Amino acid sequence: MKKGKLYLLPLLLLWTFGFCPVFAQDLSQLSAKNPVKVSGSVGARSYYSMGSRSPLYRANPFGYGLSGSVTISLLNGVSFPFSVSYSNRQTSFAQPFNQFGMSPTYKGFTLHAGYRNLRFSDYTLNGFTMLGGGLEVQKGLLRMGFMMGRLNKSITSAENRPTTFRRMGYAARLGIGKGQNYLDLIMMQGYDDATSLTDYEKFGLSPARNTVVGVVINKSFGTRLVFNADAALSIYTGDVNAAKIDPALLEAQVSPVLYKTVDANISSRGLIAVSSSLAYSGKGYGIRAGYQRIDPGFTTMGMYNVNNDLEIISIAPRFNFLKNKVVFNGNLRLQRDNLYSDKLRSTRRFLPSATLSINPSTMFGIMVNANYSTLNQAPGIKQTVTQAVQLMNQANYTLMLMPRLTFVNEAFSHNLMLSVGTNQLIDNSTDTTFKRNTEYSGLNANFNYGLSLDKQFLSADFGVSYFSLTNIGGTTDNLGVTAGVSKGFLKNKLTSNLSANYNLSKESNAMSFSASARMKPAKHHRVGLTAYQVMSQDKTAANRNFNEFRGTLDYTYTF
Repeated sequence: MKKGKLYLLPLLLLWTFGFCPVFAQDLSQLSAKNPVKVSGSVGARSYYSMGSRSPLYRANPFGYGLSGSVTISLLNGVSFPFSVSYSNRQTSFAQPFNQFGMSPTYKGFTLHAGYRNLRFSDYTLNGFTMLGGGLEVQKGLLRMGFMMGRLNKSITSAENRPTTFRRMGYAARLGIGKGQNYLDLIMMQGYDDATSLTDYEKFGLSPARNTVVGVVINKSFGTRLVFNADAALSIYTGDVNAAKIDPALLEAQVSPVLYKTVDANISSRGLIAVSSSLAYSGKGYGIRAGYQRIDPGFTTMGMYNVNNDLEIISIAPRFNFLKNKVVFNGNLRLQRDNLYSDKLRSTRRFLPSATLSINPSTMFGIMVNANYSTLNQAPGIKQTVTQAVQLMNQANYTLMLMPRLTFVNEAFSHNLMLSVGTNQLIDNSTDTTFKRNTEYSGLNANFNYGLSLDKQFLSADFGVSYFSLTNIGGTTDNLGVTAGVSKGFLKNKLTSNLSANYNLSKESNAMSFSASARMKPAKHHRVGLTAYQVMSQDKTAANRNFNEFRGTLDYTYTF
């Protein structure tokens, strides 16, 4: 059997044995009374548009459509959804389970088959979608997992140009422990199948290989102190066809088991990622200290992307007072890059933040949020260019105040909420032109009021928003007003909604209205009517003005 086809074996075994009656009855969460369920809906709609800016709607203002969806559920655990729609403008068919997968679980055993995205740790296998099969076991203190299959399929462009190799891989985890006390050892290997593309050298492509070993530790000391660490070494070979390295040189630096496993060459690089935290939780207070370092260029074939070339130190205290009526959360973070000192610039960031929440009663509360950040750059490696690179020295702060007021009784409820915030970016660089182009200040405010009369199936809302931004281009202001009301009739079988929005700025005015009604005359039937009107006036160009109306009538039957 070819190595690239091994990932099909677990999937084939599952389809052969996974749906037999014995297996189905063993899964305690599955229902034997209704092994197959069918649900879905069919619907029809018609619509009319006038004054639309879309050429399609202008040419054909009247439209209609039919739609349907069916979901077949097997054993209450596996679903097959289908949907189809038709209109006089377009037709579509959807079969979402083209990437189908399942993970049945029974008494600590989980079987994976199809398209799955498992996570063994942050820096090994972490959410990458794999087509194949695997097994996870959590029995007592045993923690075990294995997954193998295809990571990427080979792709050739329409011009017959190869772009992506078929990528295969596997990941294994072996651990001990449970709850907040466990130790996991993880290994993952992935490789590009060079036979999946022809003449790839002509297009500058090189098959790659990756071996990752990782460890995860989580340990609690009593009930208040918890330590966590996640680390990985990724050996990534960018070109498996590159020249080999003399084994004698490798033996002096790494374990023979390791270099024989990875088969390193001159394109290989070993990079490390590590994150750890120590958290203490007391009565009414707590603190968490964290550290993270990811080498420049760190990557693995088991994750989509990760920010690299960074080192972060953080401290996050919290305090609770007066039976949680006053809560404070803070975070102090220091961050730097250019860990190998090979960039033109080294960047350091200081990012403190704090949130204070005061809730003396259910009726009144207020939240204050403050964020401050600095970005300072210094020269990195010795600059050989004739003109020094631009170095940034900036500070940015945001302050937000959010009070609320709530009145509730059996008949009605009133909710009032206000949020006021300001933010500013200050540039401390010596380049005055750069400084003018980057600095800005902003102000935003929002007020919202809501009224609800539950027994009358009546609710109403009103809101006002304001936004202002000042930069080198001047000041931009925007004012918005919104209002809406909703009312239910016939014991809420018929619901109606009205809403209006108005936005005013220096450049344009816009106003919109909408009205809708939906009725459920019987258990499986729904009827809806919607009308929408929007008017926009551009003060800078009259040809951008428009006035548009759209109306829709729809019916849906569910089963």
